[in-house]
Amino acid sequence: MFQIQCFIAARRPVVVLAAFICTLFVSCTKPQPEKPTGEEEQGPVITSFTPQQGPVGTTVTITGQHFGNNTNSLVVTFNGVPVTFLSINGNTIVTTVPQGATTGKIKIARADKEHMSAATFTVVPASEQPGEPPAGWSLSHFAGSGATGNADGPAGSATFRTPKGMAMDAAGNLYVADAAANRIRKITPAGEVSTIAGTGARGMNNGNALTEATFNNPLNVAVDMNGNILVADGSNHAIRKITPAGVVSTVAGTGTYGFRDGPAASAQFSTPYGIAVDDVGNIYVGDHANHRIRKITPGKVVTTIAGNGSSNSSDGMDIEAGISWPGGIVLDEAYNIYVAERGGGRIRKIALTGQVSTIGGYLSVNNHPSHMALDSDGNLYVLYRGLHRIKKYSPTGVETDVIGTGDPGNEDGKTGRMRHPEGLVLVQNAAGNIQFFVADTDNKMIRKIGWQ
Repeated sequence: MFQIQCFIAARRPVVVLAAFICTLFVSCTKPQPEKPTGEEEQGPVITSFTPQQGPVGTTVTITGQHFGNNTNSLVVTFNGVPVTFLSINGNTIVTTVPQGATTGKIKIARADKEHMSAATFTVVPASEQPGEPPAGWSLSHFAGSGATGNADGPAGSATFRTPKGMAMDAAGNLYVADAAANRIRKITPAGEVSTIAGTGARGMNNGNALTEATFNNPLNVAVDMNGNILVADGSNHAIRKITPAGVVSTVAGTGTYGFRDGPAASAQFSTPYGIAVDDVGNIYVGDHANHRIRKITPGKVVTTIAGNGSSNSSDGMDIEAGISWPGGIVLDEAYNIYVAERGGGRIRKIALTGQVSTIGGYLSVNNHPSHMALDSDGNLYVLYRGLHRIKKYSPTGVETDVIGTGDPGNEDGKTGRMRHPEGLVLVQNAAGNIQFFVADTDNKMIRKIGWQ
């Protein structure tokens, strides 16, 4: 009995050790809960998505941060309707607009962390006819053969060099600053192209518009209430005027690069780019290299109404605010001024009170918002030279795409592509229908955009 007890006692440590090893083995091989990666521990953020409109089934690419790679832990919804993922990585999600989705924001969520897109995705009706694309904006050719030149004549054979800023008169004639040609061109509603001012030589001569007047890199034009054409003569650092009778004069600027307020004849500008005129004859100038917005009164006095001269973009009151390389400008009915800030990649608003604020855009100089237009409902349309597209900002700040894929090209239709466009005119009829004319600068032509 004693021997048996001793045997059992002697074996007990071995049994205990075996049990311990077994337990350790099981604990080592038992599947453990998957820990989140560093990306997935942070809240997902949507920075952009493209396209911004389309019918159910449209493929949409969403870009942002901290998406991770695990679709099981991530939920994406279009206005509350969940999607099916096509692909995902840390910064990009590819999906399709889900059945039942309606116009609204895109939301991304993981556990208790969620983020809503700033922009709205617009769900458009699918075509009733099989194979027919949905209704939307469509790009078409209006004038210019695409070749580089100065040829006047019918729209299809006329040529431009670098068409930029444009304006339209009450009769529907379109005026184009053909910068490298040092000329101002006119396109009738029928598409006939002619030169109305500039011999083609570089200079700053006044006089007869066709035989004497010279310009130097005109960048933009505006039409006042008397039918005069005002020219932002960029490399002459001056504002010029072409009368209906065909006489060119200098409104403001000495022709020398600089900054000086005061009487128009002695005032100085630095590469004036944007130009607009109100209904009492005040001229507003986006003074590009001076980083300021200037005003010329009918009495020919120049003042600075916004911008501190710094290229750093910042909000604030009038001349305390920073405006970076201002481009095109436009006025609304309340005399608020909107500025396409080419250097800051943003859209700025100067209220009648003088308060300068930011209403939209991208913080990248590569996007180059260059020109703008307003419709009767207060929607602002912005031409982004660097994005090769037009975007729309509603009065409440909702951003949507109008046309352009984001890639440069030369293509008509609803997937139309442009190449560094730099001029925009909006035309709205009594019924509220809108069409646009665009200076497709690097394609050497004028394009037209309508709803189809």
